[in-house]
Amino acid sequence: EGVAIQKETQTYATITLQNYFRMYAKISGMTGTATTEAQEFKEIYKLDVLQIPTHKTCIRTDLNDEIYMTEREKYNAILKDIKEVNEKGRPILIGTESVDISEKLSRILRQNKIEHTVLNAKQNDKEAEIIAHAGKKAAVTIATNMAGRGTDIKLEPGIAKDGGLYVLATSRHRSRRIDRQLRGRCARQGDPGSSKFYLSFEDELLRLFASSSMTGIIQRFRPPEGEPISAKILNRSIETAQKRIEHRNYTIRKHTLEYDDVMNRQRQEIYGFRNELLHNEDLMPLIDEILDNVVADAMAEGSSQEKLVTLFPLSFNGDETEQEIADKVKSALSTKLQNEKEKVEQFSKQNPLLSISLDMNEILRDLLIRALDRLWIEHLLGMDHLRTDVTLRSLGQRDPLMEFKQESFHLFGTFSRHLHEEMTKALFRFHIVPTPPPMQAPPPATPSQGPRLAFERERSLVD
Repeated sequence: EGVAIQKETQTYATITLQNYFRMYAKISGMTGTATTEAQEFKEIYKLDVLQIPTHKTCIRTDLNDEIYMTEREKYNAILKDIKEVNEKGRPILIGTESVDISEKLSRILRQNKIEHTVLNAKQNDKEAEIIAHAGKKAAVTIATNMAGRGTDIKLEPGIAKDGGLYVLATSRHRSRRIDRQLRGRCARQGDPGSSKFYLSFEDELLRLFASSSMTGIIQRFRPPEGEPISAKILNRSIETAQKRIEHRNYTIRKHTLEYDDVMNRQRQEIYGFRNELLHNEDLMPLIDEILDNVVADAMAEGSSQEKLVTLFPLSFNGDETEQEIADKVKSALSTKLQNEKEKVEQFSKQNPLLSISLDMNEILRDLLIRALDRLWIEHLLGMDHLRTDVTLRSLGQRDPLMEFKQESFHLFGTFSRHLHEEMTKALFRFHIVPTPPPMQAPPPATPSQGPRLAFERERSLVD
């Protein structure tokens, strides 16, 4: 198609929402619809769900769902219901599953000359104003199920005796929580109100997740054109379909979290190490520990001498102990750092107009963090590829999660050794190169500024 091939996207950092929330020492929340997800709160966050009674008794009337054979019949019934309730002066809140459906219903109402307002993501800037008018006499408000949550629709005086706000939903959502939140928009604080859901067998929920018992009922009692099916047993069947979807989605989230838990342990290890590099005032004890680990790993390999020569610009006679090699390496690094300091001091003497501030600890910090960040990004890419690869191992009757845990453990061990080696190379190979500024004419002095007599260079250039 002539599309230019781009580089593969690179992951710099990753975390799931669950592990992000679990980073907090204390976690809590409040919602009116948590009971359906109580098991997930308990398993993922170790939180118990406590149901608090309402301030005033809820007197809302939840009518049975009306199910139609086709979507066309459903919308005809919705239009008829809206006209009847609107003529009585009751305000109506119509809940839709998406922005597209809200706009489709808005077109139907405009064609039938029914005044209304639409609240969806495209009108979010007017949300407060729309909600403020939604409880007025004969008001018709179309909203997506997600819009307007957390706001209270106040009823105009006199509306309560007419029955209060009428919530009408054009379909069932895949999650019971969203349906309950929609119903909860009416009949608050002891006000009256009622709700009803309209469905059709062309809706995705029923088409994909309806139970066999529901299908059997429909085949036996197929209604005439335009007549709905309405019964409590169907309400229970629809709720069962929603529970299936919720369980499937929870299983997907839990499966994703199990993989991320493996990464989370590595993430905590690396970020803890990175914080040490960032905040330790003296990095030499940490550097000594890194050098000890590198020497120990090199001595554990068969060809230790060749390995040591590639890591350190030193000569070894082959009969030193591990401790003697480590001491020799640390001494060589100390000598190198001292030489770099003397180089800068000598340059400053030769260029008295330059003011060079040298903090060797900050230079070492920069070197180590650069190496850590670069290799950690490469490691994340390898973990992404591993996550993709292990899914195919289920074809060989092997558990992909166990395979991921085992291989990621080996990958992290290799990464840690490689990281220490790269840090060691960076420590021995860097050079400070003080560069004099280019010659230029000094700018004219101004009364407020005074003459500039020196060129200040606060940071040294590091190769």
